Amino acid sequence: MNQTLKRTVTKLIVETQMSWVQCLPLALLRIRTQPRSDLGVSPYEMMFGLPFLTTQHENATYEVGEMSVKRYVNTIAKTVAVQKTLENLRLKGIIPQTTPLDFKIHNVHPGERVLVKTWKEQSLTPQWEGPFQVLLTTEAAIRTKERGWIHASRIKGPVEEPKEWTITSEPGDTKRTLKRGLGGNELGRPKWSKKHTQDHT
Repeated sequence: MNQTLKRTVTKLIVETQMSWVQCLPLALLRIRTQPRSDLGVSPYEMMFGLPFLTTQHENATYEVGEMSVKRYVNTIAKTVAVQKTLENLRLKGIIPQTTPLDFKIHNVHPGERVLVKTWKEQSLTPQWEGPFQVLLTTEAAIRTKERGWIHASRIKGPVEEPKEWTITSEPGDTKRTLKRGLGGNELGRPKWSKKHTQDHT
């Protein structure tokens, strides 16, 4: 970075015939707004989500500059597009800094079901509990009726609606048929029907 800054300051001194104190802010501006060859985006774009405003013509008139500024302001006004650009940069790992508080870190919506990770990990015991239906969501947490507010790092989902097992058999036949369908048995364990129990007791 120091070598790049020194080279840029020297070039500006030769071009503008100004002192290095006057050229230093211009050099920093050029470095921060110039796209990097390895990433394709500039540090300015990494922070604000859009390229720095530049003039395409060396001798631009007032009208041309005014139109350029209006287009730039309209781009800034499209906050959805800017946030999408920043999100794509974060997903690619280009932006290493901490994400803002309004950055959504899960894709769960109210009405869906999720699994919740247990606090204590023990051998031969389930690592996840549930599924639980989601009532409310924020960018970093979800709320269920059974567990309250839970951080997104402790959930897995969304998952399919729980299904229950039913075991059926014909009279006088030792063959058992297991069927799985939608139901209310959240544990997903086989459910013995009352008729089946009476026929084989």
